[in-house]
Amino acid sequence: MKRKIMIITVLASVAAVYALLSFMGIGRQFIIKDDDLIAATANLNDIFFAEDSEDVFNVKLTEMTDYFTVNDINTVIIPYNEGREAVSATGGFTSKYGQIMYFENEDILLSVKKPLEKAGVQIVLNIDCSEIAEEEIPDIIEAINKRYHFAGVMLSNCGYSNETLQSIKMKINRRMRNYYFGLHTDDIEKAKQLQGYGAIDFYVFENITDTQYKELKNGDFASAKILLSHKSESFEKDLFILSNFADTDGAVLTDYTDPNTDLSFYHNLMDTSEGLARFNMTVDNTFAISYPSKDISTYYDGIYVAGIANPYEPVYVNGQQAVQGKDGSFGLYVELSEGENLIEVEQGENFAARTVTLKVYEGTGSYRPMESDDTERAYKGQVVQTTGPLTSILSNPDKDEAIMDGIPQGIQLVVEKSVKTTRNGKYTWAYQLSNGGYILAEKVEWVEDEDYTEAELSGISLEDAGDGNEYLALNITGKPAIISSFKNGQVIFTFFNTTLDEKYVQEEEEFFVTDIAGVFTTECYVKQDGKNVVLVLENNTENELWGYNTEYYADDVVKIYLKKAPKKQQGAKPLEGVSIMLDAGHGGTDPGALAMGGIAGPNENDVNLAVTLATQQCLEKLGATVYLTRSDDTFLTLEERRSMVTDIKPDLFISQHHNSLEYTVDVNKSSGVESYYFTPQSASVAEVMAERISTCTGRKNRGYGFGYFYVLRYDIAPAVLNEYGFIINPVEYANIYRDEDIYKAAFATAQAVLDIIPE
Repeated sequence: MKRKIMIITVLASVAAVYALLSFMGIGRQFIIKDDDLIAATANLNDIFFAEDSEDVFNVKLTEMTDYFTVNDINTVIIPYNEGREAVSATGGFTSKYGQIMYFENEDILLSVKKPLEKAGVQIVLNIDCSEIAEEEIPDIIEAINKRYHFAGVMLSNCGYSNETLQSIKMKINRRMRNYYFGLHTDDIEKAKQLQGYGAIDFYVFENITDTQYKELKNGDFASAKILLSHKSESFEKDLFILSNFADTDGAVLTDYTDPNTDLSFYHNLMDTSEGLARFNMTVDNTFAISYPSKDISTYYDGIYVAGIANPYEPVYVNGQQAVQGKDGSFGLYVELSEGENLIEVEQGENFAARTVTLKVYEGTGSYRPMESDDTERAYKGQVVQTTGPLTSILSNPDKDEAIMDGIPQGIQLVVEKSVKTTRNGKYTWAYQLSNGGYILAEKVEWVEDEDYTEAELSGISLEDAGDGNEYLALNITGKPAIISSFKNGQVIFTFFNTTLDEKYVQEEEEFFVTDIAGVFTTECYVKQDGKNVVLVLENNTENELWGYNTEYYADDVVKIYLKKAPKKQQGAKPLEGVSIMLDAGHGGTDPGALAMGGIAGPNENDVNLAVTLATQQCLEKLGATVYLTRSDDTFLTLEERRSMVTDIKPDLFISQHHNSLEYTVDVNKSSGVESYYFTPQSASVAEVMAERISTCTGRKNRGYGFGYFYVLRYDIAPAVLNEYGFIINPVEYANIYRDEDIYKAAFATAQAVLDIIPE
């Protein structure tokens, strides 16, 4: 009997000790104490539903646990209440699931606890304090801890005084061992005061700047964790901070709803093995008018006055307050009257003035015939040859932007007829070609008949390009112009003034080349179309054709390089195997848009390069191979930039710029981001770029559109030109060149690339 009593006593003692240890929190997994906190929020009401069976519940719980494990999430933050709901009884969410038989006798929080903690994921409950009196909080926290033994709690919507929060922390320390106490807030000043007491273990901020983060970490926050919480639509805005410091504390990455969400992008950007580059661009705030820099005359009805001043005092232009950026740059549009206009700019004791004279055009009344540019009319049959590296064939001879395609230097063409048009105030000639398009006379030189070789297509075959791609090899005499279009799953090549070898001529008009169906093509056919030959490739949807490039070789051979679509990879390096060329616009002797009319600050070429170098780091963290047209302040011609693309053949080309306008309009009305494309296959890329950059930077989305920029005119890969903001707008300019804004633009570009590359 004594033995039995002794055993019962021992067991009771063990149970009591176990209960005490559990109450004190000993033995639980407190990852947050030692490691970076990589967290996700999980509102159980968005995951589990009343109609879920036990099997469905278990599947969802397994999916959620696996998701956290795969994405290295070590903490899940679960909303505990809404107002006073579930607080008084500390019953968790049991009442919301009372109709589910499986949960009839079990709290859902206890149901998810075991598998999550077994997988190494700790639980922190988020208490909404909006309807809870401050004196109730310590007892509520103690009751929660006694019931669940989670890692800790986080208070949100908390308006309690600093003294109250300090008192709550002291009570927690007395009653519970290793219990973590956090605060979700955007009140930086309150956080600074609280940390002076040492009251909070971790802070979760929705928004915090680079400067604020450094200030906090270098002060009393050395022992506290600072985390960023991000909604899905704005996560990229501040994530750069996490990559900027070797001792980053982590982040609340996502709201868990979809187990298939891919967080690899964020994890790669949070790799702090090496810090991000700093650019440290600033402006000189010495009071000055930068535009106009001197007294000027103009025929325009207004002028945009720009300059720099103290950012903390208003600037007045002719008595009207100017628009100011936070760096002190300012600008205001001033309407002019005929004759002299005195423009006075002042800030406090600082004063400067300019005289702008509005001139009125007075015509002579006499007729002056339009001059010729000395080009000649060509008659039908005249042979001409292109003289420039890329010559446009136009669908409309009067519009430079009506480009059908471009052809390289040294290509021979036969003129059908000549039409008169105008350029730069003079009349000139445009020559119509065999496809109905036009070429400007100034872009070609005449060729003697004996130097012209008639083109004939006599052979079509496939060759291995040696890099996983293919060449379509064509035996063709002469050097005919070849233009192409890429749409609706077809690539259509037109060979000007070319005849087909009779072996390809069929009664049904189209000859199907059955022996060249390779990686990219399901079928290919060729036909004679008047004076031209047309070759059509059907795209193989299983191995999507991503781009192509026409290359002229000696010995009557033309090869069309066929490039397969890149594929996004699984795991830590989703862009591994993807090559991207970044083009920092302008450079060297070409500064691009001047900083607010010429203030002592970064010009467009400087900011373009910074965004490019930042984008390179982001893309390389994701596994991409990145090529740069320039990596320093070097001048490159447009042809040099374009040649790099055709030589390297990247999977994607991104030219990075910032916008400007003439100083004759009200620039304060213009702001935002744009993206341009030339080839049809690039349009969707430009759309994604504009949307991502706008979201991440907080700048207006001005949309995407067609642009015949020289650097975009090739088919080897999708190509876009991004305008990340307006250099001349003072408010936008001040938000363009800071490091944190540069990385917002860079992260947006990298995220857009992830969106674009197919699975």
